[in-house]
Formats: sequence, C-alpha cells, structure tokens
Amino acid sequence: MSLSPGKHALSLIAVAAALAILTSCLANTDATRYQCRFGGGSRRECAAEHFCNSMGFCEEKARLGEPCGEACLEPTYCGVTGLCELVACGNGVAESREACDDGNTLEGDDCNATCTRVTVCGNGVLDPGEVCDDHNYVSLDGCSEDCRSDETCGNGIIDVWEDCDDGNEINTDGCKDACELPGCGDGLISDGESCDDGNQQSGDDCTSVCTISRCGDGVIHLQLDEVCDDSNNEDFDGCSADCLHSDTCGDGFNDMLFEQCDDGNNLSGDGCQGNCRLPICGDHFVDAGEACDDGNRVGYDTCPEDCGG
Repeated sequence: MSLSPGKHALSLIAVAAALAILTSCLANTDATRYQCRFGGGSRRECAAEHFCNSMGFCEEKARLGEPCGEACLEPTYCGVTGLCELVACGNGVAESREACDDGNTLEGDDCNATCTRVTVCGNGVLDPGEVCDDHNYVSLDGCSEDCRSDETCGNGIIDVWEDCDDGNEINTDGCKDACELPGCGDGLISDGESCDDGNQQSGDDCTSVCTISRCGDGVIHLQLDEVCDDSNNEDFDGCSADCLHSDTCGDGFNDMLFEQCDDGNNLSGDGCQGNCRLPICGDHFVDAGEACDDGNRVGYDTCPEDCGG
C-alpha cells in the first residue's frame, strides 16, 4: 500500500525525530560504555582502567576485593576465590603473572626479586651472583657448572682442573701461576725447601727431598768426595765425621782412636803393619832394622830380645 504525499512526509519527520533522540541519548551516555569492537575487525580504545569486554563494549575493570568478572585492575589478579587479589611476590606461592615465587624478594637465588624469572644456572641468562651462564651445567667449557667461575687460573676460585687458586699468578706463594701446588722437583724453591734443582734425584747438590746435599744426610754425594754417609757427623762409627773415609784400616786415613798409622793398604813390613799399627820388635814381622822377629821379646831363643837390631 502506498502512502499519500502527506503521510510520507510525516513518516520522514518521525524518523528524523527518532534519530535526534537516539543521538541525544548516545551523547549523554557514559563514554566508558561505548562500543569498542565493530564489524570488519575495527576497534576503538577504551578509557583508562577499562577493557573491551566479550560483548564488544568498554567495561570498567574489577577492583581489589570485587568479583573478577572478565578483568581485574592491575596490579590485582583473579585469585582462586574469584575475587581480585594483590599479586604478592615473596609469599612462596607462584600466583598469576608470576614465573616463580621462592618465598622472598632477594636476588641471587632461584627466583629473581620480582618473581618474574627463574634464576638458575644454565638458563643462559646472566643472573645476579653469576659470572657466566653458557646454557648448560657442564664444567671445563669456560663456565663452571654452578655459573660462578669463568674457569681461569688466578680468579680466586678453585675449579675442577686446579689444585689451588689464590687469585694471583705468583709462583712462590704456595700456589704456582698455573694453579698447581708446589712440589719438590718443580725447579722452584717453595716453603720447606732449601733447594730445588728441578729433579728428585740424590747424589747431586740438592737431594731428592729438596734439601742441600751435605755430609750426614744419609746419601753418599760423590760431588762432595764422600766415600760414606751414615746419617750423622760422628767419628769412629764406620764413617768419619766428614764422610771422607770409612774408619777402616787401610783407607789411608789415620783414625787416631784405634790406629797408629794407615798407609792406605793392609800390608805389613812397609812401615805400617797390616793392622795399622806401627812396626815394633816382637810383632812377628821383620821390619826395617830388624834381623829377625819371632813375635816376642824374650832372649835366649831363636831371636834376641831386640830382634837383632
């Protein structure tokens, strides 16, 4: 059915009036409740502390203690009770928005101070307390398994390959510059050593225990012309106090305590008897100036008492 020209005009006026009323209502509506998502994917930003809800309209975020709805106002989060709660880093509970929570807000442990990152050695991130982190838990690769050493000698940390590490590269302070403990035979005179010739052999100027070679140390040092060494410096015990003779008859040294002479042999009749006694009449040896010697000084037998001298 068609409208008369008069009625058609009235209809247009009514539509215009309705549009005017709608426009007025929209103008007076809270700006935070306007539409924020439109067909075709276009969007419109919501005011502060608001969000675009699932219906496509801006809505105020729920506040602390209020039912969560679709969103809680930061820094609160929707807790297990369905109410907006404060995120509490350090309470020992890994809550929403937290990556971890170890019960404190300290750096340098397993969880950082803001509970936003697990701070463990091997995560590839240089966290507080670490000097390196190469994304593994392996030593001997330039970063120790606990991420606290760059595994260089002289850093003051004893790594798995080191005997010691005193934080410097001085050789003579109890830890060598290669982070090895000093020892006899390494060529360095360390505490407790009087010499070190780079070996642990005796018979040279430095003994196998790195003490200076000397008479009385129990080692025969040929370079010192020793012929014996009985670990002391006493005479008449089989080795002289200077280690130069063995206190035996025939060694060429006159050991005055028990020898009268010593011509370096054990022959008699040559001015010093084989027992290192001076020749006398009655010693059973015919020495120079004697005509006979029958082992006594008794006359009227086969040899006179003065041996025919």
